[in-house]
Amino acid sequence: MKRQNFQPVSDHELIRNLKKLIRTERSITLQVVYMLIEVERRRLFLKMGYSSMHDYVSRGLGYSDSAAFRRIKTARSVALYPEIEGMIRRGDLSFCAVAKISNALTPENKNELLRRVCGKRLREIDAILAEDKPAIMVRDKIKPIGRAEPEESPAESCNLFDREEKRSVFDRRNGGQEVATPRKLQRPVHREDEDGGGERHAEEREVKSPLERRYKIEFSASEEFIRELAQVQALVSNGPAGASYEALFRKLMVEYLDRHDPAKKQERREKRRERAEKREEKRGAIIGVAEQTSEDENPAIDLPEKDRDTSIAFSNSPGVPGSRHIPVALRDEISVRDGNQCTFVGRDGTRCKATRYLQIDHIKPFALGGGHNVGNLRLLCGAHNRLEAEEIFGVAYQVDRSDQHRPPGCNRVQV
Repeated sequence: MKRQNFQPVSDHELIRNLKKLIRTERSITLQVVYMLIEVERRRLFLKMGYSSMHDYVSRGLGYSDSAAFRRIKTARSVALYPEIEGMIRRGDLSFCAVAKISNALTPENKNELLRRVCGKRLREIDAILAEDKPAIMVRDKIKPIGRAEPEESPAESCNLFDREEKRSVFDRRNGGQEVATPRKLQRPVHREDEDGGGERHAEEREVKSPLERRYKIEFSASEEFIRELAQVQALVSNGPAGASYEALFRKLMVEYLDRHDPAKKQERREKRRERAEKREEKRGAIIGVAEQTSEDENPAIDLPEKDRDTSIAFSNSPGVPGSRHIPVALRDEISVRDGNQCTFVGRDGTRCKATRYLQIDHIKPFALGGGHNVGNLRLLCGAHNRLEAEEIFGVAYQVDRSDQHRPPGCNRVQV
């Protein structure tokens, strides 16, 4: 089938046709589900040489194991509770959601359970299903799981697509042992030539990064812990550390140790004492110079530039003309007002739900004279911030501007 050219299609028509195709897709998949119900009822899979419905759907029809599982579970659920079909057609339930709730559905609870999971995402459905299950307490434990190549720090790379891929390889042929991915480096190697003279040659060598031990940490947590974890993830995602669990907990531990470790606290005391002593020495020197100079001939004391008070010239106040800096207090006020969530709202009233990688955006762009007042600032995720900039300045401006701020050696990736 030839790929259709969508360039002349308007935005409204494109979205309308996409939704129409999705409804058609659901209808076709439901027809497949109905046929699977009949195949299982007639036990045709046994006559064709397959041991089970899953064996037939995956091996005979070519579906993946997960896709076969979802379709079989949906077929059996629709056969028992026909009202599920209408929910799938309307988009209130996905096939994944039906497969997830299939084992929990009973004639007694079907109405209540279907009402509660209607329109919910899979993570929300997991929470609903977990309400009726007794909690299984997990013993806190740390278990070594092997060795892997160290992960690259986010600060070491300027572009996700430009990062050199670093990962451990699970070599099944080597007894399931984890080995490091070899990296080829160009290194100058001194080598004697046939004439006896020395010559530098760039020889390609394979260098293996040292492996570090990795651990699996397991524990159970309360609902309050999960809520607070999500909040911290959203905050950490806007910084250089990233939002993975390891990066998150490492950042928290480093900050806690820096604040409460006795050695760190003693080190801070020593630094404060040294700074206080230096200030006293400078103050004494200034007073001594002033006493030796007569009142009429006392010249202005020109302190070194590093000792001058620049708090006024470089104030964080939003009133400083030409400064892009937004004070931390103002950033916090905007975050609290906007609920720490992207404020972009689509034409149909849908608000973006992003809570990570948020940025402060000027409604009237700073480049066009927009100020730092509260009414002109809002939270946007990175994608919607770029979209707004493209709407105002054009795509070409955004490309040029991103290239200007790109560090040397980091080239734009053409997708």
